[in-house]
Amino acid sequence: MIGDFNSNAIWDRDHPQHSHSELVARFANLGMTSAYHRSTGDPQGQERLATHYFWRKPDRPFHIDHCFLSRSLVDAGFSFTLGAPKQWLGMSDHIPLILDLLPAV
Repeated sequence: MIGDFNSNAIWDRDHPQHSHSELVARFANLGMTSAYHRSTGDPQGQERLATHYFWRKPDRPFHIDHCFLSRSLVDAGFSFTLGAPKQWLGMSDHIPLILDLLPAV
């Protein structure tokens, strides 16, 4: 599942009934994990790379777009990257999430 979730663990305290951490836990219960976090090792809420720049301003970065993969897709192999902000901020306030899946053997 991939898309704009408008969600990050940094806002858990502000939204305790619908927290991002709860969402991540629900995906984990389904055997799904975040491709970004699996690739980078960054903890939820401490992402080093942004996927969204509020009002397209480089000084307003957030990580709110996510890609969750099933265990079988992770086991088969994948690569995950983000588009370069300098190339994309003129067109959108979101940066592309780029997922390459390897064929299952």
